[in-house]
Amino acid sequence: LTVRLFNVLDSSTINIIRKVIYSITVVTGDTQYAGTDTNIFLTVYGVNGSTEEMLLPKNGDRFERDQEDT
Repeated sequence: LTVRLFNVLDSSTINIIRKVIYSITVVTGDTQYAGTDTNIFLTVYGVNGSTEEMLLPKNGDRFERDQEDT
């Protein structure tokens, strides 16, 4: 598990009371060609805005068919 903290866009306009750590899980199906070797990006949206687009690291055999990667 890799944890990275990202700045909220334009954080000076909102009041950040506490940091929240999210755990992202990518689940791939069990059908032919369900996995991917391409880049996967994530954007987190909330009432106070959104993060920048983040590249999820592809280490080893992550995001392959019939897997659950956190």
